Amino acid sequence: MSNHEMKRLSKDEVLTEALAYFKGDDLAATTWLNKYALRDKDGHLVESGPADMHRRMAKEFARIEAKYMPVPAEKRAMLSAYGKTREHLDEERIFKLFDGFRDVVPQGSVMASLGDRYRLASLSNCVVIPSPLDSYGGIFHNDQQLAQLFKRRCGVGFDLSTLRPEGAHVSNAARTSTGAVSFMERFSNTTREVAQKGRRGALMLTMDIAHPDVEKFITIKQDLSKVTGANVSVRVSDEFLQAVEADADFTLRWPINAKEPTVTKQVAAMEARLKVRLLNRNTRGVSLTEAGEAYYREASQLLQQLDDLDNSILDQTAAPRGLLRVSAARNFGEMILAPAIFAFL
Repeated sequence: MSNHEMKRLSKDEVLTEALAYFKGDDLAATTWLNKYALRDKDGHLVESGPADMHRRMAKEFARIEAKYMPVPAEKRAMLSAYGKTREHLDEERIFKLFDGFRDVVPQGSVMASLGDRYRLASLSNCVVIPSPLDSYGGIFHNDQQLAQLFKRRCGVGFDLSTLRPEGAHVSNAARTSTGAVSFMERFSNTTREVAQKGRRGALMLTMDIAHPDVEKFITIKQDLSKVTGANVSVRVSDEFLQAVEADADFTLRWPINAKEPTVTKQVAAMEARLKVRLLNRNTRGVSLTEAGEAYYREASQLLQQLDDLDNSILDQTAAPRGLLRVSAARNFGEMILAPAIFAFL
């Protein structure tokens, strides 16, 4: 970093510079100062304005870009028409793309953390972790992953459908399980407890519509004192929607994808559908229809399209097949992700 970037600055100095950069927009200036301005290990501001932030990011992007130049002639022939003629992106060209938020606006974690040598933070806003193993060890492992990711500025999503339902047999002193829903409060509390520059983390918990505990899952947040640190979303399958259309019964079961589930329960599909829609309208902080229904269906369609690419891509790699299975939504539900892509710990 340059000497200018290392200089400690007062909040008033930085705010004045930020206000000028944002042409008097106080909200934009204060938001940038509080969330994205780089601070040293003692918490002192060391960036005078957004231009310094953009310069910090441009240096890091240019450092990586330099590793891929020049492109060998045999590889250049494989590039698109644009790729064949694209000029090298050096620091100054990248900076101009960032500066003024005109052409490229990276996500928040990139603006806050890229090039930050003072602290360890993720460059991903949101990740999905694998579903917990059906044991206390698996549950605690996911809880630990949440804490580790939250303290690095991540939001997290994962699916609870792997946990056995309430009343299912267990081989310990309890004899029966308290169910998947009983552990939502634990994960919610972890989300609230781990601070991120004065704000808590963000968590999306999902459950398959076929899980026997799904009714408790979709009603738990009707009590506004419950699971206050997480959003929830129901994973809705084609099988369920077809049962709704036919006004037929639907089988809840666990394990969800087992040929011979150990727990089954028949419900009226239309009644379950109405509960999902009612909850989506009336419960604070829940986005069931938007996140759980629409995006799960869209993701299924996307994965079908990816099947066409799967063979050609994986034939060229050592990656095992079947990685692209939808497991959970992002913490705000607007995107379905596959956990294998975001392996952690």
